Formats: sequence, structure tokens, C-alpha cells
Amino acid sequence: VDSELNGGEGYHISSIGTGIDRDKGGFERLFSCYASSNKGGGFDIRSNDNKFFDAYAETGSGIGFIISGAANDFFYSEANGFTGGGFEVSGPSNSFYSMTVNESSDGIDFLPGSAESAIFGGDIHNNSGVGINVQAKDISLYNVKQSLNAGGNFTSTGTLERAIGNDGIQDVLGPSVA
Repeated sequence: VDSELNGGEGYHISSIGTGIDRDKGGFERLFSCYASSNKGGGFDIRSNDNKFFDAYAETGSGIGFIISGAANDFFYSEANGFTGGGFEVSGPSNSFYSMTVNESSDGIDFLPGSAESAIFGGDIHNNSGVGINVQAKDISLYNVKQSLNAGGNFTSTGTLERAIGNDGIQDVLGPSVA
């Protein structure tokens, strides 16, 4: 599914109406979604309990992925070249397996409502802002590689539940947690 050259987001997925929530009778899995060169962001996901396989967002003036839904799983997601940031997560319990963010303003912002979200493997590099910004509680980072983020690799006003094997944030967290 490709969405290119739109005036707004590439995908706007909402649980209002039929949405794609399995409880509402819609889809529960999306495969190979590609959003490129949209004037807004790539994905605006307000739906819950969905699985996204190979979701790509490239080049836009907004945010690559805005996720306010809960308990979504992203199996390989990538955001490149967004002036508003790569990922902005405000919904709880979202999981990212193999995330890539580069050449955006910020890599990923875990906003206050995104408690218990996690990244399992990732590469966040060459962003003009911060690589990972944690403003929520109980965020977990497993094997996330970060480098060359101009605003630093990691900032936090929230709490990490776990941080295991993360390149680029050991200098902030110390070797005992990173």
C-alpha cells in the first residue's frame, strides 16, 4: 500500500467509525505500507491492537509516525527525513521491533501518555535533534544503536524500566544500565 504526494498525512488510521480495530470489524494487520513525500506526516495512528509489518515513512514537513493508539506492534518501521521528527508516541504499551530513524529533527519522543512502550532493536542516527526523548514512565530500550544525533542521543524527564545493550546512551545512563 503506497501513499505518496498527499496534502496531509500519508495514512490516517482511526478507531472512530469502523477504523481498523479488530473489535470494530476492520483490519488488524497491515503489510508493506509506504508513505513518501506527503506535505504532512507519514502515519497518524489512533487505533489500538494492530500489527504493522514493514511500515516506511520518508520525507515530509510533519512527523513520520504519530501514534496515540495503544498496544500496537510495529515489525520493522522506518522514518527518514521529517522536519517534525521521526516518531511521536503518546499511547501506552506500543512495541517497536527493529526501528530506524535518520535525518529527521528528533528520532523518537515518548510523550507522557506512552507508558510501558518499548523498542526492541533499532538504529537512530544523524538526526538534527535528540535521538530518544523519554517523558513517560516505564519505557524499555533493548539493543538500540544511536549515533551522531546533534541534540544528543538520549534525554529523559520520565523513567526507564529497562535499558539493555544500548549504544550511544551509556554515557548518560552509566554502564550498569546501558
